[in-house]
Amino acid sequence: MGGYLLAVKKGTLFHKSLGKVYTTLMFTTAIITLFMPAFVGPQFLNHFGYIHLFSLLTLYSVPTAIIAI
Repeated sequence: MGGYLLAVKKGTLFHKSLGKVYTTLMFTTAIITLFMPAFVGPQFLNHFGYIHLFSLLTLYSVPTAIIAI
């Protein structure tokens, strides 16, 4: 979906609608992944790993991008 959004004409109603769905799915996925324990590499608090930093980055960058728009 992200690749498609990059390829189509920007600013159309369809592009904006699909972008809202995409950002909602990204944000939801980032929240869900925080509940998944890390099994590879070191763990913090017996649950979180380095991979969870990507979830935190997504939780920061999605609202930042929406505000910038």
